[in-house]
Amino acid sequence: MTSLGYRALTSVAALATLASTAWAQETETSAPAGFGLGLSAVYQRFSEDFEGLDPGFGGEASVRYTWDGGFQLQGGVHYSLHDIARLPGNVGFLEFFVDPRYVIELFDSQRIVLLVAGRVGYVRLSSGDSDVAVGGATIGGSVGGLYGLRRALAVEVTFYFGGLWMDRLQTEPAPAPTITGSVTSIQVGVVWSFPN
Repeated sequence: MTSLGYRALTSVAALATLASTAWAQETETSAPAGFGLGLSAVYQRFSEDFEGLDPGFGGEASVRYTWDGGFQLQGGVHYSLHDIARLPGNVGFLEFFVDPRYVIELFDSQRIVLLVAGRVGYVRLSSGDSDVAVGGATIGGSVGGLYGLRRALAVEVTFYFGGLWMDRLQTEPAPAPTITGSVTSIQVGVVWSFPN
């Protein structure tokens, strides 16, 4: 092989290596700038202030936008089912929320990132069997992480803890006092990203 051919072959190999490295780095970006969609399974429990309201499972769907620099804004809906004393069947916990979040890269890796977030949400607890429904609000924060499987797909795990203010769920039509307590949830899901 001539020196010219050898150099050409070496150059092509070097470019292929650089291209594959760049592609691999792109696939490891778990929170790229742009829009994203998330789906999660949720386990949620309440403090003892909400007597008779048992832990339950549900799901969460969200849409988010990430800016360069790591700031992220997320909004979505949460729904979970819970057993409650003195009422037939399950009650549904519905929440509409907004989360300002910040994404922090760890270990100089784009594949693993840490999430720190706040949350403001409107909640509604309802029982379809007894036509009883009450509203409330939650304010809290969450921590979690993302693990990038590829550039457009990542696994997300978060832990949420917040205060919960809600009217007392009862069958009587008379006004009921507001209960103040807390709510805790653990979420595991996936995020699809649409990078800019």
